[in-house]
Amino acid sequence: MALRTLALVLCVACSATEPVKAPSAQMRIVSLSPALTDTISALGAADKLVGISQYCSAPRESNLPRLGGVQDLPLEALIRLKPNVVVTADSKHGPAEKLKKAGLQVEIFSEGRLSQILEGFEQMGRLIGRQEQGQRLRHQIQKKLTSLQPKIKSANNKTLMIFSTQGEPVRQAWVVGPGGWLGDLMLQMGLDNVLVSGPSYAQLSAESILILKPDLIIELNPHQVDRSTPIINRWKNFVSIPAVKNNRLYRLSGEALLRPGPRLIELAQALAKLN
Repeated sequence: MALRTLALVLCVACSATEPVKAPSAQMRIVSLSPALTDTISALGAADKLVGISQYCSAPRESNLPRLGGVQDLPLEALIRLKPNVVVTADSKHGPAEKLKKAGLQVEIFSEGRLSQILEGFEQMGRLIGRQEQGQRLRHQIQKKLTSLQPKIKSANNKTLMIFSTQGEPVRQAWVVGPGGWLGDLMLQMGLDNVLVSGPSYAQLSAESILILKPDLIIELNPHQVDRSTPIINRWKNFVSIPAVKNNRLYRLSGEALLRPGPRLIELAQALAKLN
């Protein structure tokens, strides 16, 4: 009776997470998220991938078919790959419902908050039959994040983190808000988001940035940027704000900077060096 009760408790605990089917020995996975592709590779299961999105970084020495993005997904080409499961991020405009109607098993992962991303490592581990590796990956990332946290929080660190701009000098900026994983990561790294409330991102005018008066401006770019032009030139109209007055302007570039997966640690490491 005690064993039966224990089994029931364990079953209920599992059902609190995303339900998944038993992993197949011949698992064939299509990943429509760069971060999920990174997770699968980090769990040592890159050989289970049979297709990836055009935005994914292909595992080394692989020539996997690329399937466009979530908005232009070639459904027939995907079906021809005969996947056991398609993994994708949650999205209002994502392809999950269309794929399910086509008879495919679809597993949806949340990339909204940092805690959900960490939970996703274990979710993926259960899905592909690598539960221990999923738990280990989560523990490793959490441990690294903790080790990167500043021992003493710096003063004057009201931070504006930007992932897209318009104009030279800047006229508009799309910036990181407190309501998503990037905002969570800023907090972990001891940076005070200049936006104290709101969703995961916001669009700001030049006037709004002047009013917010950030102490620190960090530009994120997944592509390599031209560093021949000093970053100060982009902000020459903002000389009244502390970030520009004190030349606390930084450019970070690299494909992993906006990826809510195991490689988010690369952004954490870069932020830790700035603080």
